[in-house]
Amino acid sequence: MVRFSHIFLLMIFIVLFSVLGTPKVYAGNPLYMASQDTPLVWDTSKTIKYKVDPKGLGKLSFEQSLALVQEAFSIWESVSDTGIEFEYIGTEEEEITIDNWESIAGNHIYAEANPTNTDLTTNSQRDNYIVIGFDNTGEILEAKGSEGASGAQSLTGIKGSYNNPEYIISSHLFINGLYYNDQSDAVQDLELIDLFAIIVHELGHVIGLDHTLSHYQMYQDILSGTIDTHYARYLPTMFPRFIRGTGAHLISLHPDDIATLQWMYGAEIENSISGEVTDANGTPMDTLVVSIRNNESPLCETYSQATSIICSNSSTTANNGTSSHFNIQNCLDDDDLGIYIIPLLNSGDYTVDVQEIPELFATSIARFDSSLADIQGRAEFYNENDMSNEDNDNYSFVRINSSNIQNIDITLASRTAIDASLDRISYTYFEENSNFHMADDDDMYCPLEGSLNNKALVSLIDEIDISASLNSTDETTNLSSCSLKTKATPQNYTLFLILLSLLLIFVPLQRRRKLIEESPKTM
Repeated sequence: MVRFSHIFLLMIFIVLFSVLGTPKVYAGNPLYMASQDTPLVWDTSKTIKYKVDPKGLGKLSFEQSLALVQEAFSIWESVSDTGIEFEYIGTEEEEITIDNWESIAGNHIYAEANPTNTDLTTNSQRDNYIVIGFDNTGEILEAKGSEGASGAQSLTGIKGSYNNPEYIISSHLFINGLYYNDQSDAVQDLELIDLFAIIVHELGHVIGLDHTLSHYQMYQDILSGTIDTHYARYLPTMFPRFIRGTGAHLISLHPDDIATLQWMYGAEIENSISGEVTDANGTPMDTLVVSIRNNESPLCETYSQATSIICSNSSTTANNGTSSHFNIQNCLDDDDLGIYIIPLLNSGDYTVDVQEIPELFATSIARFDSSLADIQGRAEFYNENDMSNEDNDNYSFVRINSSNIQNIDITLASRTAIDASLDRISYTYFEENSNFHMADDDDMYCPLEGSLNNKALVSLIDEIDISASLNSTDETTNLSSCSLKTKATPQNYTLFLILLSLLLIFVPLQRRRKLIEESPKTM
């Protein structure tokens, strides 16, 4: 006989599973470096070609899926002064599945000058194009080592040698169709515009962009429901985490996304700030985040880069880590590890600050493995004649007017770490300080939801979404073995905490061990 206590526990697990819903985005800064100071990019003297999986994504038809992918490509293509032009060259000959994905897309990097793994080389690597795959079962992402992710990309081919790469020549991108299929026993569906935002983000990686780490605290506060989701307007497209229901904000590229892409692809950058971060003893500090903020819109026009990011360790593996095929290292001398260079879009007055990277994001930048530097003292601003033993909140505006400003160096004020809550400068500092101005509701870079500049895109999303809903089926797929990497939506976060508390109170009152053994494994 099934006891009421067992049923109650099972209900809690089911509700917890249903309220968890935001997929982690796997996928700023340059993703790879061709040399010490040159990002690895595609050759824009010719079009960047791509092929698409011939089936649909989730409940979308192939035609709808293709329209979504092509619109995502056009967003990056529209950035001026990059020379990027994409070319659709058709579909793969067969649908991409768990059985054939490696022979079509591969998961290792092939270097033209070092064809030592020709048995693993795919058509996309030899013929130089991007593969866009639709993983409607989640199995391919799991095989790639990205189980539960909403999307994942990999660089798969380079022109030149492993130790001296010249250009990216092939890549693949898989999107998880489980997040848009109307199947009741699968993961909770995303809104179509959220799915679209994920595709845009992952394509940023395909063309060489890494994550940017601006606004970590803001992200956490949105997630917990402390602040409204409208704050997501300030999170760059290449931010390493995604919050369900905020896709409308992320499909408009932010200043950081645009400026970094232009810098990487050789646009003439008239405005940039560069310098070095050292500790109080003068030792260069790597793995700290430097943020440049325009005082006319310090939350929207935020540009960030990790110190020493132009020291790049790049590697990839096949078959979820069983063999390594690409290992290069283009690093600076130890004495130069604290440097940064950040391109900007607009002239104006800027503050410069340095913060610690949260451990959650240790692997969000390709340069970092797992170790991150602790900031000595606490987060602080740059000010003229910056030195140790000073007020961390003192700042000097750096005026930029069609010029590249160098030697904006920051010396950490203290020699010891203090309260970890002060590792980052809060976004509220800028909201509450009268010297700074907040973005308008219709800011071109950070529009509020519903203020999208691209009306044609809004129409496309609506058209596809309505059509997909009409054509959806009741077919189900067994996903009992999936381990989802998710984040709770803000509106469900309180419910999650209440239910979790009930669970923690309830279980000790019953035979805990037996209940745990008998309960279904959902996560």
